[in-house]
Amino acid sequence: MANLLSAALLESDATRLVSDDVGLALLQADYQTVINHEHSKRLYDQFRILEWSSETDFEAVTAAIAAQLDDADTELRYHATNMAAACFQTFLQDNWTGPAVDDTNLALKPIMGNTKRLTDETTDTLRDLDPLQRALTEALSVDGETAYRWVRHPALLILARVVFVQSSPPSPSLGFLLFRLRTLMAHEQMLGHTTATLHASLLETAASIDGLLQDPSQFPEVLLNRGLISRVCLEIGLIHTHYRELSKAKGWLDRAKAQCGISFELSGALGKRTKFQQTAIAQPILNVDYADGHSKMELPAYCDQEKAELPKQSLLDDDTLLTEWHFEGDIQLQDQLPAHVQATIMAFCIDVENTNPRHGLTTEEMIPYVHRVLQQPLDFTIHTMALLTQARLEKARVRTLQRSCQQLATVADLYDVKTSAIARLRYQPMVCLPPAWKLQRELGRVYNTLGVYRDALAIFQRLELWDGVVACYQALDQDQRAEDLVRQRLAQEETPDLWCVLGDLKQDVSFFDKAWELSKGRSSRAMRSKGFMLLHKAERLLESHDDLKEGMYQASIEAFEKCLHLNSMQSDVLFSLGCCAQRVSDWPRVCRAFRRKVEIDEDDFESWNNLANGYVKTGEKRRAYFAFNEAAKQGYGNWKVWENLSAVAVDVGAFQDVFRSIDRIMDIQSSYNDYQVLSALVQAVNQDLEDIDGNKAGRLAPRLKQLCDRLRSVTVTEYRVWIAAAGFYNRQSLHAEAYDCRRSALQLVKQVKGWDAQSKPLQHVVACVEDIVEANETVRQLKQASASRLLVRSVCKQVMNKLGKDHEHQELAELQSRLEKAVAQTEELVATLKES
Repeated sequence: MANLLSAALLESDATRLVSDDVGLALLQADYQTVINHEHSKRLYDQFRILEWSSETDFEAVTAAIAAQLDDADTELRYHATNMAAACFQTFLQDNWTGPAVDDTNLALKPIMGNTKRLTDETTDTLRDLDPLQRALTEALSVDGETAYRWVRHPALLILARVVFVQSSPPSPSLGFLLFRLRTLMAHEQMLGHTTATLHASLLETAASIDGLLQDPSQFPEVLLNRGLISRVCLEIGLIHTHYRELSKAKGWLDRAKAQCGISFELSGALGKRTKFQQTAIAQPILNVDYADGHSKMELPAYCDQEKAELPKQSLLDDDTLLTEWHFEGDIQLQDQLPAHVQATIMAFCIDVENTNPRHGLTTEEMIPYVHRVLQQPLDFTIHTMALLTQARLEKARVRTLQRSCQQLATVADLYDVKTSAIARLRYQPMVCLPPAWKLQRELGRVYNTLGVYRDALAIFQRLELWDGVVACYQALDQDQRAEDLVRQRLAQEETPDLWCVLGDLKQDVSFFDKAWELSKGRSSRAMRSKGFMLLHKAERLLESHDDLKEGMYQASIEAFEKCLHLNSMQSDVLFSLGCCAQRVSDWPRVCRAFRRKVEIDEDDFESWNNLANGYVKTGEKRRAYFAFNEAAKQGYGNWKVWENLSAVAVDVGAFQDVFRSIDRIMDIQSSYNDYQVLSALVQAVNQDLEDIDGNKAGRLAPRLKQLCDRLRSVTVTEYRVWIAAAGFYNRQSLHAEAYDCRRSALQLVKQVKGWDAQSKPLQHVVACVEDIVEANETVRQLKQASASRLLVRSVCKQVMNKLGKDHEHQELAELQSRLEKAVAQTEELVATLKES
């Protein structure tokens, strides 16, 4: 039945799959009927659910109920599954899609608490949670991360968790696992931060679903609609996207697209964007085609009647830009796409954003995805997500900023628009639409950024998001008023989060210690905020060379470690911990912190780079080499990463990567000056050393010649680079090229002003001259020796004219003596070669 239920929640015509009244009520989104059904009431009585109170130990009670369900018969589990599904869908409607659920006649009313509406007007009187609501909300805390204070009807999510998460499925069941996946993800989105516990549970559930999808013959109902598997893949892909596991997400999204039987690509078509544009030019569009063997799908009958209820796109009130791009021809008459295909397009749009740098080109690439969905409105949630994405993209442009704010406000207000619940919930798991309170918070932050403080303040006060309230008052230079408000709230009810807000406001770490003490060591935010504040103070002391910074770094490390002990799924904390450890030279801790960081956020090149540096400091150069390779993949345009990779690669014998790194540095910088790496590479090739794979480096001589030849086309400001290249050319018997390199090196060091009268520049000149003389002794070619003699004589004469024969500077006199010796050696060599 659970499998049929999962299909039913995705299709309107699935009523033929079930025959009982409870199943039909679920299909028709009549969740109140299921919750109030006599079978559900017997469950409430049997498990004494309606007796829950603020004194209930929810961890123990829910574990006991789950254990009883595991031992229950099939009929009881069937009714429990129906009840839990109805509770979960009601929770989604209440906290995501709206409209708000009226709990007056619900059988679960005694345990619902005094949940406020998200759109309740702000009042001067601070509203307090009743004890039961507070206990239910605290029961949703995971790994030290608390749920949103005013989450509506948390008891519904707790009941769904008991059945779908804490109990075991009676048999391999795709529907049951899907509800487990959705319940865990909904729980995650109710928290203030990602958590390691829920992440591990989600990955385990996704792996179980993947195992079932490998053999769909076990579930005939899956074959009733080919779109079901694509939707499952899409859900899992979006979960990986939420955790920034982009490579895994891309794999699942590709599977979803393949199951849809579609392919799409960015193309271009003639069109206009402005009102005064006379000539149509190429504009980006998204072409969607069905693969061979897949036909266009018929749209369900319910689509036409629901289109009238879809949210409207805000008009663009601009004197230049068109509200919608106008294309020539029949571009705007493309085939209507089914809703699950539109959801797939929106998922790939988000993937484009996550896998590309944040700049205008990325926005231009995302816009065609959004336009393709907005052109053919079909489903309430998908269309809402497309409007939200468009609003986010348009925030960056002045001409579209006003519409962006209007559209975001419209989307945030959709919660109270009266439409059918089934229309909103049908595709909710397949888009990244945030909870309603997060949408309101996003609107408040936009207002705050734009300086619309009154409206932002009203939103934050209504939602009781005190961080936002304080930020608004600080922007208005009303810090005292913000402090009075927080202290007033603390006098009414002390919570760890409020103490943290006061700590951020007063920049006093003692308030974070108070929050930690109040939470009995369970507030991840308290130690996170304390660590960040101590780190910022230590950085300021570092700039002023204050000796107190060492102790602050250590205190910051201790706070971060306590925070991570509760929740290891905090990439920002891990990064800061690694930076603190770098400051105090605790390299093993650096490696641990950044290793965990890249496990969470695999596309952060800076963390990969820091991890590799930590390995270098601990002597693990082979591991550093692999870490720098990953850093180079993620930070392809950062020349410093490539420079680090080249240095470690030459140490471990990965000479191919050395060539790749040097070429990349030249591409980015149009210059190259790392003589140490080039000298080591030349030595390896000249001496035919073994590389990391056991192959001889001598075979790379043609590749090294190309590299040395390329030095002529880039800027070189380090003379020893030319000397290293000359050494390679001599080994290959390319003596003319070697001479040119040494002459370039000498010309380079002579560009320093006053080189003939200062010790350090003259040392470099003497080194170049001696290298020329040594090379001539080895090559013993008259033409090259004669040319070198002119160079050496010229240098010696210029120094002599500047310094004279007798002066008191001992170091300069010694350098002058070495030049005279080089002249004598060159004269002697030329005479010898002429005689022979």
